[in-house]
Amino acid sequence: MPTDLLSVRELANNDLLLVLRNAQYRVEVGRKMHSVLEQRYLLRLDPVSNAALIRHSLRIANGRILTIADFPGGADAVHAWPIFSRLLPHLPSQNPAAGRLSGTTVDMGEFDPRTHSLCYSVIAHRRQKFALASGQSSISLARLAFREFDISIAARILNQPTTDGGLMHHNANDRMRGAASEVMAESDVIALLDDAADLLAVSRYRPATRDRMAG
Repeated sequence: MPTDLLSVRELANNDLLLVLRNAQYRVEVGRKMHSVLEQRYLLRLDPVSNAALIRHSLRIANGRILTIADFPGGADAVHAWPIFSRLLPHLPSQNPAAGRLSGTTVDMGEFDPRTHSLCYSVIAHRRQKFALASGQSSISLARLAFREFDISIAARILNQPTTDGGLMHHNANDRMRGAASEVMAESDVIALLDDAADLLAVSRYRPATRDRMAG
């Protein structure tokens, strides 16, 4: 059944807005816990320094947009920044996304949530080319091109079910393998996904506070 997990929209000023759906987390605001409806990630370039900025915000149940964290991505002309990795929670009541999606649709694969689960990683790039890998039939990898940033999504079906799932935010300043190269190997993205999948498989739910990102 098609499910809307993540949308990427290019804004008029060349910013990219990533919206993560079904983000079943809670956040503390004013000493009260609130349900999170969406996790949002804004990628933009500073008009003066040309440095990249990744801003993480939440849309909570009362309609407020709450900014959790800003991460400077640096002014490198060529670079990559891992944003988040996710183990998809079981969504038995989720309505199909068919008919609601527009633009380019990325197929992450089919699986039975009673026996398997989906894990995927999202990475932002600037001015990078890809060296394609071979023999990665168990990995679904897509590259979306925009004016200032590209987005890579790598997904793997895991041979174990999950009810709660998990969300892991990567430090935007962490140097993933091949991040500063003009040509990044697909294997570098796959390595990030594999490491994240191992951590998410044993993670436990933690609510977010205003000083750190949810997941």
